[in-house]
Formats: sequence, C-alpha cells, structure tokens
Amino acid sequence: MKKIVTLYLILTGFSLLVNAQAFMERYYDEDWNQVPGADIARFYSISKKTDSGWGTKEYYLTVNRIQMIGLFADKEKSIKNGNFYYYYPDGKIKSAGRYENNARTGLWLSFYNDGSLKDSLNYDGGHLKDISMSWYRNGFAKDSVIMHKGGHGVKVSWFDNGNPSEAGIYTEFDKKNGKWKYFHKNGNLSSEEVYDTDILLNKKFYNEDGSPGDTSQGERPASFPGGGKKWSKFISSQLYFPSRLEFQNVAVASVMVTATLNEEGEVIDAEVIVPLHPEFDKIALNAIKKSPKWQPAVSHNRKVYSTIKQTVSYSQSVGY
Repeated sequence: MKKIVTLYLILTGFSLLVNAQAFMERYYDEDWNQVPGADIARFYSISKKTDSGWGTKEYYLTVNRIQMIGLFADKEKSIKNGNFYYYYPDGKIKSAGRYENNARTGLWLSFYNDGSLKDSLNYDGGHLKDISMSWYRNGFAKDSVIMHKGGHGVKVSWFDNGNPSEAGIYTEFDKKNGKWKYFHKNGNLSSEEVYDTDILLNKKFYNEDGSPGDTSQGERPASFPGGGKKWSKFISSQLYFPSRLEFQNVAVASVMVTATLNEEGEVIDAEVIVPLHPEFDKIALNAIKKSPKWQPAVSHNRKVYSTIKQTVSYSQSVGY
C-alpha cells in the first residue's frame, strides 16, 4: 500500500474563530511568494496583534516545525522591530538577534546545522560595530572585523587552512578605502588593490607561483562543467520517485537544497532549506552531495568558497 504524502498539515494550537483584526494568516511558496491557500504552500505564517506589534510565527508546512519567530511593527510585516529567531527544518536554531526599525541591533549569532557557532556579529543601527567574528565549520576563524565609532574599521579574513585570505580598511562602515590585499590559499599574494571610498583606483594580480597575473580574468562565479544542461542532466540521473509514496493534492512538488563549494569546486556541505518529506529530502540531498567537481568561483584573482542553491522537483505523473 502506498503512503500518501500531503503537502500541507493542519497546524494545531490556533483557533479559526478569531477576530480578523487581531490575527492574520498567510501562505507562501518555496520562494516566499505569497499564495492564496495551503494546497500549494510550503510555508505558513500567523500573526497576532499585541501592544508591542505583530507577533509572528512562520512554519515549514510539510514538517510542521517553526521556521521563524519575530515581531513586526506593522500588519504588512514590512518593518521588523523586535527579537527574531530563525530555525532549520529539523528544529535547531539557525540565527538569533534583534531588529529596530528593520536595522540589526546588538549581538547577532548564527549557527551551522550541527550546532557549532558560525557568526558572532555586533550591530548598531544596521552597521557592524566593535568586534565581529565568523568561523568555518572546522572551527578555524573565517572573518574578523573591528569597527570603530564613525565607521572606520579593519577586516582580516582567512582560508579554512589558517592562511590569510584578505585584509584592508573600511570607511563609512562598509566602503573599502586605501590598500587591500588578497591571497591565494597557499599564502601567496593574489591581488593588491587601492580604493577611494569603495571606488577601485588600481589593481595588480599575481598568480599562485608569484608571477604577474592577468587583471582582466580576476572574477567569475562557480560553474558546472558543460553548463546548466549538463548539471540538470546529472541531477535527473540521481533522482527517483519512491515507489511506496504518492502525492495527494499536487502532481509536482520540490525540495530546495543549498550547498557550499570549496576552492577546488567540491561540494563540502549541503542542506535542505525547504523540506518536502524525509525520503524525498534524502534523495535530493544525496544527489547534490554526489556532484562532480565544479569550476570554482574566483574572486580577486583567487579561488574562493561559494554557495549554490538548487530546486529539485518530483513529478507524480512522470516519476524517475
């Protein structure tokens, strides 16, 4: 007997007989576009008017778990004004912090899905202040920013092997100023660049062996060998529709996955960000993890980490 996979669940704990002016319900698809009802939704949002604003909870519908808890100043949910908490589909905390009139304020923490600390960032009015740090999953430091009053700061970044990645000075909080240096993962200089309030004045590139580089070839996004059609073909070759499952209320449904590519173009980390059902999620996740090497992203004339996002669709009528 096949097991029915329903794409929405009835959430408990909320009364349907409520004052329309005090409560608000909304549904969203996997891209957070508002949709009219639960039958095609992947996220569910319910807001309650309080003395402080509109307290809101948003859910991953198919797993009936919280995705966000936060406070908005307005019914339209356009002004974040309070404490916010974001969660992974399995219920683990993803990030937490406070907004004041849509600007991040105070300490913001974010975590990898294994619970290890990813970022510890300090804000004032939406701008970084004091000391902020980020880490790789292996625990090595990734970024360090020291921001002084008035918006003058210093940034230093590292690769996951501990070698320097970049260093330079900020003005007006986020504008590069003066000389910035970038490095290859082997520790050699990749680029020297001079800025005036975020305007690039000149640059010099260096190859991994220290020889002069071509300044016209310093930037490119990650790409799959053979292009998008080859990537789609690979993904399709890894997918199948579980024989004992079937959809109840739709013919096509999707899982959304993100993955991190390292400097060699290898998938080193992947996670489901819009779940469907454990079996479908696992198939999609394994497909991404089995990916052949990509052409890695290049920034400032050196290979760098990058992130890809992939929607994996399953068809009831066609299957795999």
